[in-house]
Amino acid sequence: MAMDAEFTENRIPDEILKGIMAPVGLVIVHWPMIEQCLAFQIEALAGLAAKNGIDPERQGPVGDRIKALRRFYRRIPEVAPMAPRALELLQHARNFQTLRDTLAHGALSAYLADEQLLIFTHIKPSKDKSAHETMQRMVKLSDITAASKYAVGLAREFHEFTDSICERFWVEPTES
Repeated sequence: MAMDAEFTENRIPDEILKGIMAPVGLVIVHWPMIEQCLAFQIEALAGLAAKNGIDPERQGPVGDRIKALRRFYRRIPEVAPMAPRALELLQHARNFQTLRDTLAHGALSAYLADEQLLIFTHIKPSKDKSAHETMQRMVKLSDITAASKYAVGLAREFHEFTDSICERFWVEPTES
């Protein structure tokens, strides 16, 4: 079978797999913390957003929540002093999301030892859903270790910033 031959030829060495397990795990564990911070910020600012004529958009994929928060920080006067830091953190999350998605959703399909590159393959339905598309992303081995440290730091920064937003703007819902 052609697929078996390809899989065997591109087998990932055990030492490489063992070496990336912890760093990939740190990325996977810390990303939901960042997502949760996005959700808390939206919830904390939703009332101010509505007051300023902005749809609070509480649901949706991460990219949509980042866009919503960018609108909040650019258009809500009460959060203007915090906007530069917020926009910086949101940009970091947006930039990091591609690598995180590759590690979380891509199948590790090959290792190029000479280049120290891992190839992740992701198969998804085409836009018209008539077929499947295959996407491959190459990630340097050293970038995975760096990404784990980055994820831990970014989650910490998001948590601290989100705490300050919630302390200042969180309004407990009133019972009807």
